[in-house]
Amino acid sequence: MSPNVYGYVPSIRTRAPEPELARDLLRQAGYGGGIELEMEYPHGTTREASEIRSDLAQAGITLKTTQRPWANCTHDWLQAR
Repeated sequence: MSPNVYGYVPSIRTRAPEPELARDLLRQAGYGGGIELEMEYPHGTTREASEIRSDLAQAGITLKTTQRPWANCTHDWLQAR
């Protein structure tokens, strides 16, 4: 998690990525050919969105991203969409 993200706690150790395990779990769940997901992200967080997309790609997950204004994202988050 980026230090710029609300909730970041430097004392919490992160796990090493395990893309092989993730691919195996996807196969077990019936998604052996991978899966495609969509994610909207607010302006100013392009780097973070790109890092998430790259990490998921290693596990066989294609992430389609769409950038939106902060106001739209915040409104949707508050409405639990």
